[in-house]
Amino acid sequence: MKLKIGMIIALLICTACQSKEADLVTDVKPETTVKPKTEIAVAAQTPQTKKEFKLEELIPQGRKIATDLSGEPLKAEGDLNKDGIEDLVFIVDSEAMDVLENRDLAIYLGEKDGSYTKSIYAKSIIMCKNCGGGGIEEPVQDLAVDRGSVVLNSMWGSSTREYENARFQLRDKLWLLIGYTSGIYSIYEETASQRDFNLITGDYILKAGKSMDILKTISSGKNSPRKLVELVNYVGDPDNEALSKLSNNDHIEYVTESPNRKYVFYIYYDNGTHSTKEVPSRVYVKQLDAKDPIELKDVDDSINSVVWSPDGNYLLVGLVAGDEHKHHGNLYKASSMETLKSINYYGDVTFSPDSTRIVYSSDDLADTKVSSLNLEKEDERESLVIYDSTTNDTYSIVDSYASGIYFTPFWNNKDEIAYVVESMIEGVVTDQSIIKVKSGKPELKPKVSSIYPLYENEKGKFSFEFPKEWENKYAIKEYQSGITILHKNDFSTKGELFGVFEYGSVDEWKEFLIDQPSGEPYVKLGVRDGRVFVKKSPGGEVYDTNTLLGKKTAEDYFKLLEQEASIIETFKFTD
Repeated sequence: MKLKIGMIIALLICTACQSKEADLVTDVKPETTVKPKTEIAVAAQTPQTKKEFKLEELIPQGRKIATDLSGEPLKAEGDLNKDGIEDLVFIVDSEAMDVLENRDLAIYLGEKDGSYTKSIYAKSIIMCKNCGGGGIEEPVQDLAVDRGSVVLNSMWGSSTREYENARFQLRDKLWLLIGYTSGIYSIYEETASQRDFNLITGDYILKAGKSMDILKTISSGKNSPRKLVELVNYVGDPDNEALSKLSNNDHIEYVTESPNRKYVFYIYYDNGTHSTKEVPSRVYVKQLDAKDPIELKDVDDSINSVVWSPDGNYLLVGLVAGDEHKHHGNLYKASSMETLKSINYYGDVTFSPDSTRIVYSSDDLADTKVSSLNLEKEDERESLVIYDSTTNDTYSIVDSYASGIYFTPFWNNKDEIAYVVESMIEGVVTDQSIIKVKSGKPELKPKVSSIYPLYENEKGKFSFEFPKEWENKYAIKEYQSGITILHKNDFSTKGELFGVFEYGSVDEWKEFLIDQPSGEPYVKLGVRDGRVFVKKSPGGEVYDTNTLLGKKTAEDYFKLLEQEASIIETFKFTD
């Protein structure tokens, strides 16, 4: 009996030891262990484990994820389908190092378990690296997810650079281009423009200016909504497809689209193009989203020039009319192709920045209001003429002083015209100047607000006046032959605003005009004692607009520069 009791006690001790060892291995307390009723109940209690994600698993064989110039992947994350889960977009490149081919764009939608499902893989729609021109190694400037859209920013070019911002969105299971912005600017010249439009609403905005940092809206409006382009078919500007159909037609020449991409001008030849043989032709203007074009029956194919207004709402068609200098032109309202004005002119016709006026050189003044600036008229003498479409008035603002010369005008801004006087016979520039205009009429008195100090130069014996707004914002550097006006800010005195110099004799000035380089920034102010005095415009980039301080300083600089012409108009010689 004692033996049985001892065996039972020993057995209980061994069982207790085994139970203790089990607790140490599993680290699960017996009292907290719940025996599941079924296998399904166990699964419900087990937390879901997200799948381990590797981007390389989404890349096709022989391809790799593209990287920017710093070696970072060209990818972006964000919610694209409004399910609260991060989605993924990235650019795919070839693994081959010596192959220049367009790259692919991939979009994958995120799942709850951490995996990704392919939404679209668009081949060859991204410009290849080193294909953007001499100045752009990587055309892709940015790839982002913004407000449920994929946004792709690209740039290409060298001294003249172009860029585009394309916005894609998932709609009815299709990735579609819904917004597009394009622009162009020069890194050497003060010219830049931008066009932005919404393909869904048809809204558009046109901007222009001296640089990409200082753009002003010149036109806005609404075109008909565009057909939305699928991402897989994206090739850039969505209007290029319609324009290409015209440009690639063997019967069509002189395709010229309006700045707002709403209209296009072209000539249609019935039996081939004009370059192959003389054939009947018709001249059309077509609204890009319209079915049928409008025929211009009062012009033929002897086209000298086609000039659209900056806002794209007016069109000037110039025809050859006599000699190499003289032309006939019709000004049309683009929406109806109604003829607003027929003119005879020499040289070129240019629109004002606000698109309401044209300026040209003409000896046809039958319906022209002669201004008080005019000299006594003589036959065959040219005048500088403005037509104002808002009032339907035509004004002569400057007359030539001899026969055989004509004017080539340029709009500096909506209230100022610069012009050169050219010889029809010798083909050389004989003079140049500027004039203030407002609503078609010349301003006989300069508009300088709150005249502040009168500056007098004793060496050159000349003077001009500065406006109140320039106080403490400029410095004058004097030389033996003239002066330079510099922009003064809180940190430095630099940024040439303009200069006034004694150039030389009248003969030296005439010789300079004959060999004048393109874009030379000199304008004659007057002659004293046989010596020509000139104004010199600034040249080159003044401030680095890539920095916040540089951008702000540049804005102040250009505000002063806007009043340069008004100040120069106060220039006069002193006793």
